Amino acid sequence: MDASPSAQARERLVPLEGTQNFRDLGGYATADGGRIRWGRLYRADALSTLTSGDLAYLEAIGLRLVIDFRGDEEVALEPGPLRARAGVHVHHAPIGENASPSQWRARFEGGDLGDLDAGWLSRTYVGMLDGRPEVFADVIRTLAAEGALPAVFHCTAGKDRTGVMAMLVLRWLGVSREDVVADYALTARYTGGRIRAASRWFGEIGIDGEAAAHLFAARPESMGAALDHLDARYGGIDRYAEGAMGLDGSVRDALRAALVER
Repeated sequence: MDASPSAQARERLVPLEGTQNFRDLGGYATADGGRIRWGRLYRADALSTLTSGDLAYLEAIGLRLVIDFRGDEEVALEPGPLRARAGVHVHHAPIGENASPSQWRARFEGGDLGDLDAGWLSRTYVGMLDGRPEVFADVIRTLAAEGALPAVFHCTAGKDRTGVMAMLVLRWLGVSREDVVADYALTARYTGGRIRAASRWFGEIGIDGEAAAHLFAARPESMGAALDHLDARYGGIDRYAEGAMGLDGSVRDALRAALVER
């Protein structure tokens, strides 16, 4: 595995064996003429199956911080090897909002599929934005702290909780709506609609059909609906950051200094 910045620039997906959707958020242009630095901030799916080679790669790129959006049950079942890794700090920031595989499984087992349709993910993302601004704010402050980077934030699939966080960070730094939506949709490219970490929950109870497909999807319109909600309810990302998340300009300045090159 080549950990050089040039190798990361050639392919957004980080070549790890134990993950499916670990990717670099670098390279996106910002509205003020900058560009997100490569090799500083990553988004990922479950990290519980990282191999020894993966751990060596992450050590080579200097990973310092892991933000874990999973709930207590998910963490207890699959804590992952990075929690015991010297030099890596794990920050637990559970988001929930019906986005974890354990909650999906409970619904399937209980026969509660009533609103599990093509719009379910959009409603889930809106629920996160309205219901968890303090968690997102905590994560952004943590990422903006001196010496926090390189960092990765992740959940189980690396799509929903992680996707909303990526949207907020990128949009607040001035990345275009189009690039944010495209970044979200990359999950479909890298997983082919079959997310390993989430699929095993369903395999145990024999579920594999249209309802599960709605959960595994990464359709651009799902993240587009979250962005529309930010605009309609809050007046855009800046007002959401200042009002709902309670973040001030000093936090954004610190985040820009760490993540944006000119």
